Amino acid sequence: MIQSGAGRRPFNVPRRPSGARILGGLAALALAGTAAAEDIGSANWAMPFCRSALNGGANIGTGFCTGTVGGIAFMGSHIRLESDGHLSRQSCLNLPHQVTTEQLVRVVVTYIDAWPARLHETFNLLALEALRTAWACR
Repeated sequence: MIQSGAGRRPFNVPRRPSGARILGGLAALALAGTAAAEDIGSANWAMPFCRSALNGGANIGTGFCTGTVGGIAFMGSHIRLESDGHLSRQSCLNLPHQVTTEQLVRVVVTYIDAWPARLHETFNLLALEALRTAWACR
């Protein structure tokens, strides 16, 4: 048996986990299970935040929705068509100059509500699809 030093426990004897380590491990498992169950990033997860934003809610979730939709709209409206028209045409948006964030979110919510079987899909991609359906580049 190898000793780690005088009067110390041998290297091959595992330490007994402390209560804090056990609780920390259980908390990590619980959070991982919650994240998996909620499917963070899906439309199912994001839609309550978007509905709350349309109803005047103001919290981190509504900020997620309006920020995500606004970011997608901003990027889509600044993409120029490439010479072959391939990638940019898929993401390009022809937004009216005075469109508001509320209008953008309303379009996304209306579109996703029309496709309830797709709620498990990624919110960002469905939001882009919704905005492209309403304001695609020509």
